[in-house]
Amino acid sequence: MIALSQVAFGLIWLTTAGLLIVKSPHSAAALYRLQAMAEALVAAAAALAGARPWLWLSVVLILVIKVAVIPPVVMRGLGTRRTDYGGDGAFGIGALLLIAALLSVGGFLLGRLGLPHPALMGMGFAALFVALVHASSRYQVWSMLWALLSLDTVVGAITLIWGRGLPEMADVAIDLVSLGLALVLAYLAQRIDRIMHARDIREMEDLVG
Repeated sequence: MIALSQVAFGLIWLTTAGLLIVKSPHSAAALYRLQAMAEALVAAAAALAGARPWLWLSVVLILVIKVAVIPPVVMRGLGTRRTDYGGDGAFGIGALLLIAALLSVGGFLLGRLGLPHPALMGMGFAALFVALVHASSRYQVWSMLWALLSLDTVVGAITLIWGRGLPEMADVAIDLVSLGLALVLAYLAQRIDRIMHARDIREMEDLVG
């Protein structure tokens, strides 16, 4: 099952990097779905390897909440921003890829500092660092929204491997929190679109000021 987990974490890392540089909301939604399916694979592998059958409930919840429910809810909340296109930010796409690559190497090395499952944790930390870069470097409303949801998925996958001592309902609660986060973000995106007509988070500061 370790091989399955490695494939899943590799996919999570790749989709997190894809979300960092993608230029349209529809492409981001597709990558998020793929990322969520990879998290479901991590949960399935953990259920098989650790004799934790209750994790199958997490697999079902991830597929229902993150794959089936969250993307259409978020896209509906984006309103006219669903057709937005662009890659404006503090750095160009090439620079973002370089930063992501350097931080990914740091994540891989960090996973080898005495942690259990060093390869898995290394890829998990690499994805985590890339998601944090995304959340702080892309300023489109839709991109920041998917960055936060991506960060939530990466943390959820890491918790499945690292949090073996957590009670059974903890992972279920994490999935429900993901749904709540998506609903709040979709509502905020809708309000930004209808009231402020802002495409960029930085425009909101100008509007408020």
